[in-house]
Formats: sequence, structure tokens, C-alpha cells
Amino acid sequence: MNTITLNKKQVEDLLYEHRYKIEKKEHIAYMDELNIVQAAGDSYGFEVKKDDLKKIIQNIYGSATESFFPDERFNGAVLQIRGDYSIKPEFSVHMKHGNITGKLFVYQETEINKRHRELSNKLVQNKAVTLFPGTDEEYLYEVLTEVTEERFFETIKKQAKDLPIYLVKFDSEGGFTVEEMGKIS
Repeated sequence: MNTITLNKKQVEDLLYEHRYKIEKKEHIAYMDELNIVQAAGDSYGFEVKKDDLKKIIQNIYGSATESFFPDERFNGAVLQIRGDYSIKPEFSVHMKHGNITGKLFVYQETEINKRHRELSNKLVQNKAVTLFPGTDEEYLYEVLTEVTEERFFETIKKQAKDLPIYLVKFDSEGGFTVEEMGKIS
């Protein structure tokens, strides 16, 4: 696949035309929570009861989680999105030689954080993790957030190399700002 790079104006145009409000349970922020929780336990030294973890994930999300890191190459740009709106990864832009299609790397941070907040609560409530004395579900949430961010950056270095990354912040009405964050190297 040829690398297509979108500039800030093209990203803003796509967001303006194709943004959508995220409705409960309609939007899935794909993660591999099973591996993220296990990696967090390994990195931060707390115990994870794997069978309980699997059951809780299936109860919350209805099925096993899908990989957050599919084996594919992205183009266009990486969008780190905050707020209650998002955009589908597939895009088409008009260039001087016609329409070009591609696939953005969309990281919907707000939805992933909501998902991890709920998961942290359930894991602690159901004693599926054994945390250190004095720590709680907030600690677990922060650890999951840290591990997820590390994996996000590892992944985009492999699957979105040389693409620009933009931080997109949506307000409650669907308005947005786009901030250039550099290039993935």
C-alpha cells in the first residue's frame, strides 16, 4: 500500500464531514483488555486471576475482546481523539489525480478510558486482581491507562510510521480542534 499523508486541513475536512456522536454500546473502542491487564500485572507486580478476568471481560463486553493492534498498515494520519465523537477509519479524499482511499489509525482515547474505568471497578469488586495494600480501582485504572498508552505508541511506530499524528478534541456539540503533534518515527 502506498503511504498517503493527510495534512491538517484534510483531516479537519474529514472530521467535519464524517464525525459522529458516540452512542452507548454502539461504538466499540477495540482493545485487547485481556493482554493489557495481564501486562499491567506483570509490569507493576500485582496478581491477576486470568479465569476471573476472562469472565468479567465477557460479562462487560458480551464477548472476548478483539485486538487493538490489528496486523495492518495505516495511512493518512493517526488521530488521537478525545470527546464523545469519533470518525470511522476508512476515508476518501479528492486529490488532483482523483479520489484516493485509505485507512486512518483512530485511537478514541475517551471511549478506551471509559472502558478501563468500568473494567477497573469490576476487577476490584470481584477480586480478580490482588493489588498492593493501600491501592484501589483508581490505581488500577491509572496502570491500565499507562500500559495502553505504551502499547499505542509501540503500535503506531510499527503500523503508522512516517504519518502525522493529530490530537482531536471534540466539544459536547461536535465542534472540534485539531492539534498537530508531529510525525511518527
